[in-house]
Amino acid sequence: MGRCSNYALYLCSNSPYTQRMYFEYPLSSIHGKKVLDATMEVYQEWTFTCDPHWYDLSRVDKGISSSTSWSSRPTGVDLMGDRNVAYGRGGLCTPPQPANWVRFSDNVDEETNENLTTTLASYAANKKPQITFSLTAHDESDAAAWARFRNDAKLSVTYVSYPGKPTSYGVQQGTTGRACNASTLPFATSDTTPKMLATAQSTDGSNAQLRALFEVWKADGSSRTWYAASPSSAWVADNAPRDATSSALAAQTDYRMRVKTQAYYKTDRGATGVLDSAWSSWCYFRVDTDSPPPPVVTSADGVYKPAETDPAAGAVGTAGKFTFTPADTNPTTSGTQSDVVSYKWKLNSGALSAPISVAKGTSTTQTITPNQAGENTIQVWGYDAAGHSSLTGYYSFLVKGAEQPSGIWHLDNTLSDATTATQHPLTSSGATWDTLARSGSGAAKFDGTSAYLSTSGGVLDTTKSFTVSAWARLTKKDVNYTVLSQAGTNASGFQLYYSSSYNAWIFNRHQTDVVNPEITRSIGTKPPVLNVWTHLAGVYDAAGQTLQLYVNGVPQGTPAPFTTPWKASGALQVGRLWSDGGGKENFAGTIDEVKVWSRALADTEVTHEAWLEDEDLSDGTAGDPVPALVANWDAADTANATGTTVKDTSGFGRNLTLNGAALTQISTGDPDIGEEVTTRQTMALNGTSAYATATGPLVDDSGSFTATAWVTLDPAKLADTSKSYTVQVFGQSGTSQSSWGVWYEQPAGSTQGRWTFGRPDKDGTGAVWTTSASTAFTTAQLGVPVMLTVVYDAQAAADPVDTSKLGALKLYVDSALMGDEDGVSYSAPWQGGGVFEIGRAKINGAAARYFPGTVDSFRVWAGATSTDMIADRRNAEQR
Repeated sequence: MGRCSNYALYLCSNSPYTQRMYFEYPLSSIHGKKVLDATMEVYQEWTFTCDPHWYDLSRVDKGISSSTSWSSRPTGVDLMGDRNVAYGRGGLCTPPQPANWVRFSDNVDEETNENLTTTLASYAANKKPQITFSLTAHDESDAAAWARFRNDAKLSVTYVSYPGKPTSYGVQQGTTGRACNASTLPFATSDTTPKMLATAQSTDGSNAQLRALFEVWKADGSSRTWYAASPSSAWVADNAPRDATSSALAAQTDYRMRVKTQAYYKTDRGATGVLDSAWSSWCYFRVDTDSPPPPVVTSADGVYKPAETDPAAGAVGTAGKFTFTPADTNPTTSGTQSDVVSYKWKLNSGALSAPISVAKGTSTTQTITPNQAGENTIQVWGYDAAGHSSLTGYYSFLVKGAEQPSGIWHLDNTLSDATTATQHPLTSSGATWDTLARSGSGAAKFDGTSAYLSTSGGVLDTTKSFTVSAWARLTKKDVNYTVLSQAGTNASGFQLYYSSSYNAWIFNRHQTDVVNPEITRSIGTKPPVLNVWTHLAGVYDAAGQTLQLYVNGVPQGTPAPFTTPWKASGALQVGRLWSDGGGKENFAGTIDEVKVWSRALADTEVTHEAWLEDEDLSDGTAGDPVPALVANWDAADTANATGTTVKDTSGFGRNLTLNGAALTQISTGDPDIGEEVTTRQTMALNGTSAYATATGPLVDDSGSFTATAWVTLDPAKLADTSKSYTVQVFGQSGTSQSSWGVWYEQPAGSTQGRWTFGRPDKDGTGAVWTTSASTAFTTAQLGVPVMLTVVYDAQAAADPVDTSKLGALKLYVDSALMGDEDGVSYSAPWQGGGVFEIGRAKINGAAARYFPGTVDSFRVWAGATSTDMIADRRNAEQR
């Protein structure tokens, strides 16, 4: 490294040249961490002379790859440190100078320009995907500084994890109750010194030293009225419940509280400090000493007894009955003492019920189904005839884990049942295997006329609660097509299917086992999308006597009443209906991941099924969502990208047609200085009229999806700073707007901009867009390749105020997630039915936002993708 020439009769080369070394390290493992110290060590094997020389470690302005050449080499922009050393000549020097590690670490007391640690800290905080260093001789004209270093340099980073946001936080009610309500429905308490609750959290587990910091403000944010740490002078381990009693608060006043976790750390070098998590969401409450007392909640059937006295019982999805009684009702006193005429209730963070009318001062018993394992909490309010609310009544109880499925058929080229319960293998009649699966290696393909799968006998008792689900990819809409049913004698006990009459997904039950029975239906609210993966589920709740269809984890409308259950004892049918004593309405398309349960799943459980969690423990991805590739266009693949077509190599055959976009050869390397010239192909867009399209839609826009592309902005087309620019990389077009898209925005007067992922609230003029944008620290770099990834997680609860609202937008620049880890809440998806476009957008009915630059390696997946998988993909493909 350095200048290889000759010096003091020593010859390095008859053809002098200069060498530098570059080292690049992925940083996803320290994203969001607090960096305390950083050291880089490079092993020096040999030097030209025994005299020490200066060597510089610098941060450079861009990354490296196999195509990096001398002419395209990065430039040093920030000196990390320098060292004056000579190692490797051994006994040729006096004293001997054996090979040794050269250590670069900050020496801020003597050299204030050394900032390796602060640089790594900034990169970690701002989620930079990687950092690249150069190692150079300080004087590259001095042949005496020529030296050899090994290429196994070590970057060592000492860091600590920031604590996690507290969980189980809120204002205490009763002995076990806990409230965290929105501003529209503040929790009412008569206690003027209410107790605040939270559970401290950290990824460091039992090694963490934590405390909770609470604060209470006036609800309007005008002033903070109280704060306290718990414990005040000690620290506790991860997942430790904490509480603190507030100072006296004014009566008839609205307040809000929040809490964060604080973590104490001490390094092996003696450095100490305290780190803060982000604040929790606000919990609103009212100190109301005039309100009626809260209703009393009790278990009416004894299934779920109070959490403070009894262990977990029942199961998720198993209903219990609860009685709400006015607190001032005295059974030993004649007459009515309470003026309560109605109640409302909510379970956990779910929606508030409709009013339940009662005779004045009387109780009511409600059937409530727990939707999560562990602690569940019911909140209840009583109302008088004037609409005045009581204080909040609470009832907490513990619930066992959910009962496992009664049948699981992965359909990965096998008809076996993967459940641990009684086995019900399928047999095939005409169905074939399709490698284009939603999960795993295969799925079942049906011809729409006669193909189906079936068990040898009944799987579900259709007189009791049950749930059925499957992933379906429908290819036609001309007639009815059935996904699942279970046969009776003349009719089916249920049917999950596409209806051509309604142009909707439907979950139904035949009211009797006769020819041409009456039918009760739960009907989808949006037309199905052809040739895309959609998750369907149907739930029959025997306790509530209702049917409910779910599409992509979202309940469709209100539950449909059904009061005449009967036992269909015949075979479970995959891909056809049993009706009039025979099979019909055979499915056209592909079905995957069929599951059935002998219980009614809760909303949250169906949502999780639609998320499709990876359950494979062998590859480190267990717990992540499973995406399925549905489009793959690579302009650099010269075998599949020629002329005006880029072939889709995903197997779905949605080839990309270039309209003004050009497949262009780009060369790197300078032959005049002996560099190897490499050429690759890319797709270039001119920013004024060029674009590319593929037949759409690629995915069900109401479900989860992921899209990734390598993008390079053309700086020459964005150089006029008197203008502002908004240019779209890709998106799904609708009639008036793009259903979703990712674009670059650059304001007038600036040479830097931001990447943005957005979705509008409707397919019409005047649409309001919800966006996730890159931060100020991750502004787009013109002329530098960047991997953009967008994820719409349809099952995520990103709204901290209302967790029943599902859907989140997430934008990744390289491997860094922009904004909050939960994403930006978006719960109004609509389907774009037009072509998929690269290089432009559909805005108010017109083509717009033409993109200037190049786009490579574009892919789309059905399903969300985890942050770790995106980071792995970025590190494997870095350019």
